Amino acid sequence: MEGRIRSVLAELGRFSGIGGLYFAFDQRQMPLEGEGVCRFCSGCLRHARAGGLCQSHVNTAAVQGFAIGDAWYCRCWLGVDCFVVPVAPANEIIGAIEVGGFFSPGEGEAAQGKILSRLAGLDSGGLAEQFVSALQGMRELEFRQVRAAAGFVLDATFAKGLNPPALFAMRQKIFQQQQRLTRRLRDASGGAGDAAAPPRLFGALEALAAAPAVPGQEGPVRQAMDNFLTSLLLDAGGDLARLKAGLLLLFGLMARRQAERGGGWPVVMGRVEEKLLELETLDDPESLCFWAETLVLPEPVPAAAKPAPAKLLSDRVHAWLRQHYAGKRLLDDAAAALGASRSSLIHKLKKETGKTFGDLVVTVRLSEAKRLLAFTSLSVGEVCRRCGFRDQSYFTKVFRREINLTPREFRRLLTESQGQSPELVS
Repeated sequence: MEGRIRSVLAELGRFSGIGGLYFAFDQRQMPLEGEGVCRFCSGCLRHARAGGLCQSHVNTAAVQGFAIGDAWYCRCWLGVDCFVVPVAPANEIIGAIEVGGFFSPGEGEAAQGKILSRLAGLDSGGLAEQFVSALQGMRELEFRQVRAAAGFVLDATFAKGLNPPALFAMRQKIFQQQQRLTRRLRDASGGAGDAAAPPRLFGALEALAAAPAVPGQEGPVRQAMDNFLTSLLLDAGGDLARLKAGLLLLFGLMARRQAERGGGWPVVMGRVEEKLLELETLDDPESLCFWAETLVLPEPVPAAAKPAPAKLLSDRVHAWLRQHYAGKRLLDDAAAALGASRSSLIHKLKKETGKTFGDLVVTVRLSEAKRLLAFTSLSVGEVCRRCGFRDQSYFTKVFRREINLTPREFRRLLTESQGQSPELVS
C-alpha cells in the first residue's frame, strides 16, 4: 500500500510540479511527503501543535470528499488553498492525499497577513517569523491547474487500486442529483417566480410516465424525475414517512414498464416486493432520492457479457452490514443471511481482512456516523442511536479513538470549514 501511495505522490510531482502529502488515519504515523511539497507545509507538519491541526483538517476534508466521490477543495485551518483526495480501497477511508501550498490568483498578499496573524497567536515563540519567507514564496495557481492536478490524483488512485472507481462514480451521481434538487427547491420556494415552480405532484408523475425511456438517452427521464422529486420533497415537508409514501407512486410506473418489456404478473409483483423491502431500509432523503431515480432511468446499453468475479465473503459481509449496521444480533443474522455458520464467517473474515466481525461492525457504524454528522442536523445522541452504538459515552470513546476528535468536535470543524459546503436536501 505504501509503495502505491508513494508512486502516486511521485507521479503527481512530475505531472504538475506540486508536491503532495499522504496522511494515514492512523495518527501514529508521520505523513508521507512527495517531491515538491512547499517549505511552509512541510515545516507546519513538524510543529507540535500545528501538525495535529493539519491532521484534523485533512481527516474532515477526506470525509467530505468521500461523501461526494471527488476531491474536496478548501483552505486549510490556516487559510492556505489546498485539495484533499480520500483513500478508501475497500469503501473505508484509511487516509487521504492532501495537496496544498498555493493561493488563488490575486489573493496571496491578503491571505499571508491573516496566516501570519494566526501563526503568531498559535505560537508566541517565533513560528510566524520562522515561516515568513516560505509563505512569501507560495505560488498563485488558476483553478484549472488545481482541478487538473486533483483529477490526476483521483485517476492515479483508481489505476493503482487505492480507490474503487465505480463507488466514486456512484457518489458523484448522488451529489450531482442533490445539487440539482437543491436548486429546484430553492427556485420553487424562494423567489424565482411561478414560472420556475415545478408541476404539482401528480402532474409531475404524469410527465415522468410520458418521458421516453430510451437506453443510452437519460436526459428527458432525469429531468422529469427531478421535477417529480422536487414536488415530492416540497409536499413531504421533511417528513420521512410522507416522502416514502410518495415514492410508492413510482411502483405503479415501474410495474407498467416491466410489464411492457414482457414480464408476467408474478415477475412484476416480485420485483415490486423486492423494491418495497429496499425502501424500508432507507432512512434519509439523500438515499431515498437516488434510489428512486434508479427505479425509472432507462436500462444502460448492455456491454459484452463478462463473467462476474466471485465476491469474497468479506465483501458480502460488508455489503450486508451497510444495510443492517444498527441491528442487535448482527453476527447471527449475517451468518444466516449469507448462508454461513458463525464460526465459518468469523474464520474467513479474519483470513481475508485481518479483522474481526466486531471490527467491521464498528467501521461501518462509524462511517455512517460521520456521514450523518456531516450532512444532517441530527443530535449526537440520535446519530449514536441510529448507528447502533449502545450508548453515547461508548460512541464518543470509539469515535475519538479513530480520528482523535469527539463527534461534536468533528461536526464543529465541518461547520467552521472555510471551504466549499455541499448543498444537500435535508
